[in-house]
Amino acid sequence: MEKDAFIKEIEEYTLSDLEYIYRTQQECYSEEEKEIIKDTIEKKKLIDYDVSHKSSYNGTLTADYFFFVTLMCIIALIFPTANLFTGGAMLLTGLMKKGSPEWKSAGIKVLIAAVIGLLIRAFLTNGGFHV
Repeated sequence: MEKDAFIKEIEEYTLSDLEYIYRTQQECYSEEEKEIIKDTIEKKKLIDYDVSHKSSYNGTLTADYFFFVTLMCIIALIFPTANLFTGGAMLLTGLMKKGSPEWKSAGIKVLIAAVIGLLIRAFLTNGGFHV
């Protein structure tokens, strides 16, 4: 029961207090208690890491997203038929219940680039549309 009381007491300390205790008061604790303190420090570091990373996303798009969309549009100009399906899939993903609006926007851009690619290909190979 004494071990449980020690764990409960240690968990009430802040991370910086525990690190200070672990660095400066080694001789005051047994090996088992030092191990408990060390484990508690690691656990609190993981919790702080998770909280900081979850709260750091503010909904802004990264450069990777813009690079991806630009690359997909360039590929859609070169291979328009295949990217009609890719753009459609991206658009459908964005329209799904849990889909993000970024996917919808990217799908629309890729579809537009694919249609432009088809038009360019038609004019280059056939000299335009013949009626």
